[in-house]
Amino acid sequence: MDIRICPNCEKVFYVTTEIGFPGDFPVCYYCGHALPDKRRQERIPAEIDFVFHLGDENWSATLVDFSKGGARIAYERKHLLVGNIVDIKVEKIDIHTNAMAVWTKKQESGAKVETGLKFIPGRQTKDN
Repeated sequence: MDIRICPNCEKVFYVTTEIGFPGDFPVCYYCGHALPDKRRQERIPAEIDFVFHLGDENWSATLVDFSKGGARIAYERKHLLVGNIVDIKVEKIDIHTNAMAVWTKKQESGAKVETGLKFIPGRQTKDN
């Protein structure tokens, strides 16, 4: 299962990761809005260890993959909540921005948590 935020009514709901047919989209349980997969940007595999910041806390994570608009990270800790804003600095590939958690789930192994982040354009990280 994944967690999604409806762009129409802005409510959070769960969707199964198994969509029935090609072209099927998750549908918001509250308002019926269909959520097409908007990710049209190429994902680049990474496997880069880095530290991100949530408020005054530093979290160790691995950048699993990224695109121009966002990233998937994995970490061993309590999970980020959908809507959390984090400061991302991955020096190795020059990513320095804020990002919002848009989904969170446990990895199939259960050892780590994964979170999808959407980069926030024009919002630079603070110096830590």
